Amino acid sequence: KQKKTYSINNVWTGKLLRMISKRPLFQLQDGDQTIYRFKKIDHSDAFWKHVFTDIEDEVGHSPLFCFMAHQFWIHIPERRQSELAFYESLERNRVHGYTVIGGDSACDKETKKTLISTYNQIHLDAKASINRRDHICTKGHYVIITRVSKSFAQVIDGVYKTSTSEKELQQRLGVAFKKSGLITITVEHNPEKARKFRKYISDSFHVPKEFRDSDRSRNLIP
Repeated sequence: KQKKTYSINNVWTGKLLRMISKRPLFQLQDGDQTIYRFKKIDHSDAFWKHVFTDIEDEVGHSPLFCFMAHQFWIHIPERRQSELAFYESLERNRVHGYTVIGGDSACDKETKKTLISTYNQIHLDAKASINRRDHICTKGHYVIITRVSKSFAQVIDGVYKTSTSEKELQQRLGVAFKKSGLITITVEHNPEKARKFRKYISDSFHVPKEFRDSDRSRNLIP
């Protein structure tokens, strides 16, 4: 400190940067999985993006395949900008994303209109056969499953079915988020499960065969 000017020790910052740059990648062996538990929905979303970044560093910019009953994550006030930035990064990095949303309400349609882009494709399917508690994404040979409680999933379904405007939706979701209950994130290294899930999601889109069948897609960016 010199009068009103503060500086950070250059030696210390250099050591910190070297330590961060040498961090290990998120790696699981084939068939391994790890489970994380959260009591706050915004914490679970922040951690999901943390893990996703580590996985992407390992497997590269491979296409992303997802299912969610509703895209309510964008309506978590503390996480909205992060969610928008995530979808903008798909466009910026030319990463193809394919998402099936398991609802076709007016609010689901509005979400699709907000997020759809050249690289982020969205399909609405209220009859999707996946457990509505599960929000699933595959990246390369990894499968990430975010599971909410049964009661929370039912509340979210009800909110989307009966909300008549985005403003009403956000207000009611804000109440629901405070009582989200236990949320788990399971990360699994399972090439076969990832392949089957990619195939399921691909049925709703025109997906290039190499995107659908391969989990080694560092070189798949056109």
